[in-house]
Amino acid sequence: MTLFLSLLGGCGGEPTRSYCEAVCDWAVDCQSTERTIDEAASLEACLTETRASDPSCAKAEEGSIDPVSKKALQGCVSAIDAAAGAGECTAFVGSIDEIKTGTAPAECLTQGGDVVATFEAARDATTETGPELCQRYTETYCRRTEECVLADFDGSLPQAALDALGSPYDLCVARLEPVFTTQCTDDDLYLPETSLDDVNTARQGARECLAQFDTVSCEDLLAGQLPEFCAASFTSTDQATQVGGALFQLAQDYAQYL
Repeated sequence: MTLFLSLLGGCGGEPTRSYCEAVCDWAVDCQSTERTIDEAASLEACLTETRASDPSCAKAEEGSIDPVSKKALQGCVSAIDAAAGAGECTAFVGSIDEIKTGTAPAECLTQGGDVVATFEAARDATTETGPELCQRYTETYCRRTEECVLADFDGSLPQAALDALGSPYDLCVARLEPVFTTQCTDDDLYLPETSLDDVNTARQGARECLAQFDTVSCEDLLAGQLPEFCAASFTSTDQATQVGGALFQLAQDYAQYL
């Protein structure tokens, strides 16, 4: 009878939140602080990769984990949730040096040898792709450019300017497409690192640029003077010059309606 009850208890335990689920929730939440994402799709991709990395996640989620392992898991999950709740996101969206040293809480060492690999799988599955970063780079420049142009017109463009040029944002996106966005995507300029020991300088330069972009003055931006902290995000001085020139010309095109 004792053996029967033991076997029965091992077959039908209550499902519990797995390490995969906890670390993926954390990763997705952190990624959403840096950019707008499809959280459901990002979570699904993360769970696929982390479950492949750590088979013990399935045991937790189906309720077949043993009591001792379950208790250890709950300590790990609680520590992850505490970190997420405190907004500790540098392991996912911090500087490259912070990402390099980022890992799961110490309480998760109980999860065995898969803990680091699974954490890295969550980070890699949710990180911004190269084309996404190229597009976000353009959109950030263009949103700020539109704000600056509208400020010159006290918030509202004359109908004549709209009829002739359209919105500053749309025009900016169209003009950056041939001088930056397409090349950025086609050349894999901002491709994520396959190894954090081999840093993609342009990618990390772009991330740092966008993180500080709200400090760029309208005067400099509309004059085509790009900030020094964005220099590493371009492949060449010529590319930066073309982007700056496109913004300057856009400002001039709208200025004729002042």
